Amino acid sequence: MPIGGLLGIVFPIGSFIAFYLIFFGIVSVTHIQPFITLNTLILLSIAPNFFILRFYYNTKDKEITGKGMLLASLALIILFFIFVHKARLGTLPGLMP
Repeated sequence: MPIGGLLGIVFPIGSFIAFYLIFFGIVSVTHIQPFITLNTLILLSIAPNFFILRFYYNTKDKEITGKGMLLASLALIILFFIFVHKARLGTLPGLMP
């Protein structure tokens, strides 16, 4: 379960960086502002966890790791809505305010 929890926290960080670079690249190349905010990008970065979670449940048969990832993913979503969604975040370059 600790490994699943760690994976459930590390993957969204990597996903956030990848999605940010993709959207920043789109903005810098096309000079068109995409309709995405920082809050949307944060929630979008948690979504790949559920595909990786399915991989651990079905192909690896590692239920304890999958449960840890599920718990970490749900905790991140709940913490997002408690702390981040109410507070206005500063925008990153290339994203809408």
